[in-house]
Amino acid sequence: MRREPTDSEPRDNCLGSCYIGIMKHIDWTECPLLETVPGKMSGQTVLRGTRVRPRDLLINRDQGVDWLARNHGIEQETIRKLFAFYDAHKSARVLHPA
Repeated sequence: MRREPTDSEPRDNCLGSCYIGIMKHIDWTECPLLETVPGKMSGQTVLRGTRVRPRDLLINRDQGVDWLARNHGIEQETIRKLFAFYDAHKSARVLHPA
């Protein structure tokens, strides 16, 4: 059973899978670091100019920014900005039309 991290819980006590439930509630269209291109990664949201989904970085967040930058070929500052966007928006709930 998946669980969502709490604000008071240290990040390293939260397994990567707990980010998934929160991610679907974030309006990623507000993040200038991301793009959605039909035909690229099946239209999934990715970091601009890459094929890396924000989900992939967040799930492996506990590995650290340096590790993520080396293994995904992305600037550390870009990853920090993505995490800051996520942290600022994770408590907001977006209503998606059915």
